[in-house]
Amino acid sequence: MSRYLNRNPSGYLRSLRRRSYARDYCRNVIRSMSGLGGIDSIMDVGFGGGNERIMLHDLFVARPELRFIGVDSRPECVKLGRFRWPEHTWRVGNLDMPQDGIFADVVYCQHVLEHCADLQPGLDWLLQCTNKVLLVIFFIPLGGIPVYGKRRRIHANQYSRPQVADSCVRARFNCEFHDFDNRDRINGRHGVRFETVLQAERK
Repeated sequence: MSRYLNRNPSGYLRSLRRRSYARDYCRNVIRSMSGLGGIDSIMDVGFGGGNERIMLHDLFVARPELRFIGVDSRPECVKLGRFRWPEHTWRVGNLDMPQDGIFADVVYCQHVLEHCADLQPGLDWLLQCTNKVLLVIFFIPLGGIPVYGKRRRIHANQYSRPQVADSCVRARFNCEFHDFDNRDRINGRHGVRFETVLQAERK
């Protein structure tokens, strides 16, 4: 990813923009909240190579005081994040790591929870870290169905929307689900066909 980004940055950004309506939705929510001055910090859990930090670059140019926290289980991803953006906070860890003061106004997590054998502890951890809004992107459909294109197949565990909603209510969050169909965007290329966004806002 980093080699392609360095070699063809405009092409890499176009590829990020065209793949997912769900990610577009989450970015628009974050931009809207930032424009209204409603957030001071963003945490990306499972940030990988930092795609969302790249796509939200304009926010950090307009608001250099905006805090960013990147959390990933892979040390090489954290090392890459520290190299690219040394001004931000980076943590190596999973969804069961000690919180240790990790909080953010917006917590963003894409395609992580459905790979956990037990979704509940990870969802509870994300809710505890969230000051205002939690945005989680899931695969649709779930339940062990291969959800990627031909080149790569990943199996996801089943989850229950009522279970997720009940967890949000118990943690004093209002929540709603938004479903997205990406088939017209990926057009046979590698990508996720169907996604849903959990948007949970603290009461």
